Amino acid sequence: TSMQFIFSSRDAMAVYQFPWLQEWLPLLQSQILEPLGIPLNKIIRMMFAFMPGDGASRINFHRDKNPWVGTSHRVHIPILTNHRVFFLTELYNRHTDTDAVLRIKSLPGDVYEFNNAMPHAVRNLGVGRVHLILDWVEDPEVNPLFGFQPKHNVTLRPGESCAQLMGKTYLTCDGDGGDGADFTDYDYEEEEEKEASITHPEANNQGNTAGQTETVKNINYSSQEF
Repeated sequence: TSMQFIFSSRDAMAVYQFPWLQEWLPLLQSQILEPLGIPLNKIIRMMFAFMPGDGASRINFHRDKNPWVGTSHRVHIPILTNHRVFFLTELYNRHTDTDAVLRIKSLPGDVYEFNNAMPHAVRNLGVGRVHLILDWVEDPEVNPLFGFQPKHNVTLRPGESCAQLMGKTYLTCDGDGGDGADFTDYDYEEEEEKEASITHPEANNQGNTAGQTETVKNINYSSQEF
């Protein structure tokens, strides 16, 4: 379950701002965006993401594969969290030619950037978890190699309904409020994500990474903690 503030087309050339962004913007700006130095006009996606607890939901291992993933920064800000959130990523160790599964510590007050092009999975065995998740891009003039600038900015109206239809790049919105309705659309061959099993019984233990992760061996979700 999510509360969307900002969403983008599959190619991130169009960015959609949802009506309730303006209601939340003063708080988001003062408490999160300004302290982190993230300009609003560089955000291509932003939402509150709720994940029920008690093992009721899980996200299996996957990679995010939209074209904008390679040029954007994925940032997580835990709002409501608990010690039984299992946020995992899989890293390849070239020295041992093995994969290591690391747990990213999502603690209150933490902010972290995550490479969502790498395999990652989540399961919550505690109370409901809420993260503010956002993707932002750098200015092409500042970073010519990875900088990116969307071409269309769309402000959605209250009551307007939009959907991401299969094979379409841009959102399809009802009514005549589609600033996005005039976009020239084209067929988009979406790459199917391949989900792997969430259990890695022989993950190699290679130690911690910058104090933010811990290596996991024999993932056992029935235990209270690792």
